[in-house]
Amino acid sequence: MPILAWSTLPSGILFSDCCYLQYGGAAANKMLVAIIKKYSKMTISGYIQDTEYAASRLIDDIWHEHNQQKSLENEIKKLQAVVQHQYGQAQSLMDSDDPDDVMLGAGVHWQTYFEEDKQLFHKSEAYQKLEEQIQTHTYSIQTLCSGLLQIVKQGISIVYNGTDTCPNGRTVGTQNLKDVVWQARNQTMHYEEGNCRPPIVAVFAKLSSEFDPVFDNYNLQNLAFEVIKILDWIDYSKYKADIQSLA
Repeated sequence: MPILAWSTLPSGILFSDCCYLQYGGAAANKMLVAIIKKYSKMTISGYIQDTEYAASRLIDDIWHEHNQQKSLENEIKKLQAVVQHQYGQAQSLMDSDDPDDVMLGAGVHWQTYFEEDKQLFHKSEAYQKLEEQIQTHTYSIQTLCSGLLQIVKQGISIVYNGTDTCPNGRTVGTQNLKDVVWQARNQTMHYEEGNCRPPIVAVFAKLSSEFDPVFDNYNLQNLAFEVIKILDWIDYSKYKADIQSLA
C-alpha cells in the first residue's frame, strides 16, 4: 500500500496520472510523490503546454462538422434562390398571350427542371444526410465541448485550487472568463437534474440577457457548444489566449 494518503493529492489532479497508482507498492509510492511535486509547481503556462494536444484536437473536431454543415447549407440556399427565380420567370412567360413567350417559358421551365432543380435535389439529399448525421452526433459534439470546458476547469483547480484565487481573465459580456467557464462546465454536469445551482443560474441569466435567450435553457439542455460559440473558440490560438489571461 502507498505510504502517502490519497488526501495528499492536489485538487484537480488528472485522472490519467492517477491511473499510474493502481498497482500500489513502492513504485506507486514514488509515483505519488512525483505527481504531488508536479502539480504543486504547475502554472497556467505549463498546464496549457501539457494539455495542448487534447484541447487542439477537441476544438478541431467541434468545428469540423459545424463548418461542413454551414457550407452545404449556404450552397443550398443559393441554389434555391436560382430555382425560385427561374420557375417564376418561366411561369410569367407561359402566362403571356404571345405564343413565342409561352414556348420560351416552357423551355425555361424544363431547363430549370433538368439543371438547377436536379442539382437542388441532390444537394438537399446530401444536406439531409448530413443533418441526420449532425443530429445523431449532437450528443457527441456537446460532449466534446464539455470536455474542453473540463480541461479549463481542471487547470483552474490544479493551479489555483478554485476560482477564489484565480485571476479573472478577460470579460465575457459583463462577467469574468473564470466564472463563465467554471459554471458552464458545472451546467453540463447538472442540467439533467433540472435544478441547477444558484451560481450556474446567475451566470446563465446574464449570458441570456447579454448574448442569446437560448441560455435560459440551462435546466433543459447541455449548453456547452453555445458557450464555446460566444467565447469564439474557433481555433486553438483564441482558446490559448483566453486561458493565458488566467495567468
